[in-house]
Amino acid sequence: MNPASLSIGISTGISLSFAVVVFAVVGLGPWFTWVPDSVLVIAAAAVGVIDLARAGARGRALTGWVRDGATAAALGGAIAGVAAGACFIVFGKGIANLAILPVVGAAAGLVIGGAVAWWRR
Repeated sequence: MNPASLSIGISTGISLSFAVVVFAVVGLGPWFTWVPDSVLVIAAAAVGVIDLARAGARGRALTGWVRDGATAAALGGAIAGVAAGACFIVFGKGIANLAILPVVGAAAGLVIGGAVAWWRR
């Protein structure tokens, strides 16, 4: 992995993890039952797609390779998946999420970041 895509992936993962924790507290916590689930799902999906697309575009722009944009977004998605799995464990929703969500995040990052990096070539 290129050092540039590694740094982009880590910074994307940190920023996306912050958003994941905020959405997890609002969505899973008993304090925010008044927030509609549809609005929360749309907002979480929009933030995720925008952040992963930004990582793919930045990785491609810095190195000139599509694969670096895709790997940067995949790393960011995997880091955010670990944060999401940890939030599910904290709120008592099952430990299997800690194994599943990083894989889902990495796959989503690979697809979204790779598509944006390829489109921006």
